[in-house]
Amino acid sequence: MRLRGYIGKLVVCAVAALASVFSAVAVLAGPVTWNQQSINNGTFDINSAANWTGGFPANGSNAFIVWTGGSNNRQQTLTNAASDVFVADSLSITNAAGGNGRDATITFSGVAFFTNGVGQLNFGGITTGSGNLSVQFSSNITFKTITMTGGAGSGNGTLTLAGAAQGGNIVFDGGTGNSFLNINGTLGLTGTLTATNINASSAGTIAGNTTVAGLILNNTANNRFTISGSTVVTGTTASVGGGFTIASTGTLSLGGTGGLILSNIAPLISGTLNVSNQTLNAKTNWANSGTVVLAGGFVVGNNLTNNAGATVLGFGTLSNLLVNSGTLTVTNGTLNVTTA
Repeated sequence: MRLRGYIGKLVVCAVAALASVFSAVAVLAGPVTWNQQSINNGTFDINSAANWTGGFPANGSNAFIVWTGGSNNRQQTLTNAASDVFVADSLSITNAAGGNGRDATITFSGVAFFTNGVGQLNFGGITTGSGNLSVQFSSNITFKTITMTGGAGSGNGTLTLAGAAQGGNIVFDGGTGNSFLNINGTLGLTGTLTATNINASSAGTIAGNTTVAGLILNNTANNRFTISGSTVVTGTTASVGGGFTIASTGTLSLGGTGGLILSNIAPLISGTLNVSNQTLNAKTNWANSGTVVLAGGFVVGNNLTNNAGATVLGFGTLSNLLVNSGTLTVTNGTLNVTTA
């Protein structure tokens, strides 16, 4: 009887413990909001529970950092320690403070995880006023999706991935306003990097070593999105590019089987485009001012101008070569060239 009673007490204690755990989860679930919503001069700790309403962000939390007012020509700074960890199902960041010069700066010095639930980082930029918004992830960030939308304000909205970033998809829709996406660290995506509708006062840059399953770049000018590091595309579905630049330090390599479609606006190629043994299909006339590497691959579609000082290197099939003022170099095979 004593043993039975003891077991009964253990069961009661276990149930109570589980109830406590579920209660804690319930408290953490749902929205939590940054409570320093007026922009005045000051520095605040992202990892301090005192600065959040609704609980401290954790798995199950949809966290919101939105500024709605404050004094003109002031700056609020948010940061945390390199040893800190920030976790949430989603984090949405927007400067809606309006007014003049109401700036906000966030630096995540420690690692950040957005992998539970929707797993999203939502960057809303500037929605009104002339204030700036700068958000940087200095350490590792893991996510399912990053979305970045250009706001309507006259200030600059800048999102920088400075550390190692790993996730599913990144979607950058330039919209209106001034929006800047800087990928300076290493990046690995199991999905697609999409950068579209980037306007003349906005830009995106990949400076680090990047591996993605797919690329969708659809802009109206080739200086809207720049590849200045090494980017490898590994997917089986064709990537689509229009309105982008491969800088002199940049390399874009087609490592998967999907190939690349050059769509509405021809790219500016000052670096290296490695077609490898895949297919590049040009839907518009385009030019090479750097190096195009073929390794048994195919360049088809509209005409290519190989500018002075540029090189087409390798072997494969190059259709519709309109003008060659540069160098054609054949290695270990035959380069089949059709001239217009």
